Amino acid sequence: MSRSIRKAAIIDIGSNSMRLEIFAIRGNDWWLIERHKSPARISQGMYDDQIIKGEAISRAREALCLFAGQIAFHHIKKVRCTATSAIRDAANQREVLEILSKGIPFPIEVLSGEDEAFYSYFGVRTSINIRDGLVFDVGGGSTELIRIQDGEHIATTTLPLGAVRLSESFFRKPGMPSESEWKRLERHIDKMLKEGDILSKGTPKLLIGVGGTVRQLARIAQKKEHYPLIPQVHEYTLAKNQINKILLEIRKSSIENRISSLGVSKDRADILPAGILIISRILEGAKSPLLTVSQHGLRHGLFMEAYLESTKPPAQDIAKDTISRLVNRFGSYEDSRSFRRILLRLYETIHPETMIDKETKKLLRSLGSLAQTSLSYRPTGDSESANFLLKEECPGFSPQERILLFLALTQYRTHSDITIRKNNRSLFLSLSQKDQGKVIFFSRLAKLAREILLFTSGEMPFLSYAEPHLTIRDNRSDEEGGVERLVSTKEMEFEKGRPVIVIWMRVENYDGQSGSRLKNIEPIRKLEEELDNGED
Repeated sequence: MSRSIRKAAIIDIGSNSMRLEIFAIRGNDWWLIERHKSPARISQGMYDDQIIKGEAISRAREALCLFAGQIAFHHIKKVRCTATSAIRDAANQREVLEILSKGIPFPIEVLSGEDEAFYSYFGVRTSINIRDGLVFDVGGGSTELIRIQDGEHIATTTLPLGAVRLSESFFRKPGMPSESEWKRLERHIDKMLKEGDILSKGTPKLLIGVGGTVRQLARIAQKKEHYPLIPQVHEYTLAKNQINKILLEIRKSSIENRISSLGVSKDRADILPAGILIISRILEGAKSPLLTVSQHGLRHGLFMEAYLESTKPPAQDIAKDTISRLVNRFGSYEDSRSFRRILLRLYETIHPETMIDKETKKLLRSLGSLAQTSLSYRPTGDSESANFLLKEECPGFSPQERILLFLALTQYRTHSDITIRKNNRSLFLSLSQKDQGKVIFFSRLAKLAREILLFTSGEMPFLSYAEPHLTIRDNRSDEEGGVERLVSTKEMEFEKGRPVIVIWMRVENYDGQSGSRLKNIEPIRKLEEELDNGED
């Protein structure tokens, strides 16, 4: 794998804000370096006559020059600068582009509504495992809706429903609608969604929302419930009644209160009621009780096209790709192969009555990869290890899965369950009782897997289970000329109320030499001495 780093920049000239994201690419790995935002609101005042005003153009021009400076600083050659609804709909589009482009060393591409919808879909598709469902992207000037079937987008529509557009068109007082204005806007949104004819195709299995309004809504909900992963919103879920309660509170509160009490950003406080109303009506029209939030949309889709050099989603599972990229950044994914195999085999041996489900396999495979990587711990034994799972974006993992993995990894490197209860209590209690049990079970299973890895020199052992006895035989147990010997037994409780007696067996030749190739393992040596003394 090439170790040289190349960079790519994505600029999104949206109706409400402008954003720059800079990525690093090295071989099969990528990561976000910088993220910049400017509240330019280029669409301000344009919806009466479709003319982008001079002041708005000046704000956008200033932001673009700052972005160009950042790009020059990083010496980035691969730049994709796109404009969406506001410039797409502007009657003075040509004039706007001429002013914005002057002295800028990269072209500005105006995306069609269809292209904007596609890249929003592609950003979601490459960051969330979705086979069938509906994706929507609420922007400042438009809303895109995309139907997904068998992982492919089968229908798209772009509607003139944006948070800035509707706020300016329907409310006399910015951000503070009257009752009649609110009802009129609600009817308008429902009418447009019906004409879009994409919600009538049945209730989606998964409804995913993208865009600044969706992310802001998620952060308000997170603040209310003291969510442990703020400000991470990727794959965060909101119930329809939860959204409607927040909408009512936002609508009734002043702009100042939205900023001070609810944590709404200043550039979005006045347009948030209209934006959340669009979301609420989409859920109502789709008859969906739940909304899943995606951090990744248009910009991520544009970047992934550049990274993959294709608009076809990769075949590899998203979670597996995330873990392999992280592990390869600090070591080698192949280095942890033996540990992963032993961990999965252990689980299957202890639970012979059930097939390992897809989600459990994903978590164990990820734990097995990260536990054998320097990424998962620090030489000081710091209990804050694996913080990247909490602070970095991890496509393919829900918030609960990230917390579960973080706690299991932390616990794997400690000697007692007290660490979780003492240092990570709030995180642990944020999980369901079932997931709390998985944290303990997975970490203990991983500890045993590590002992086995050392015991068998990395080879797959012979495992058998007859409740409550788990027998571990080294990988030479079938050799001729050797005698199988009991090394040790110990009782472990992987799951509450289910003790397991672990029996370690090893083959020795008649001359007393062990058939195992790894002899100097301190815990096993001590156990052997104790057994020898007992025989004497």
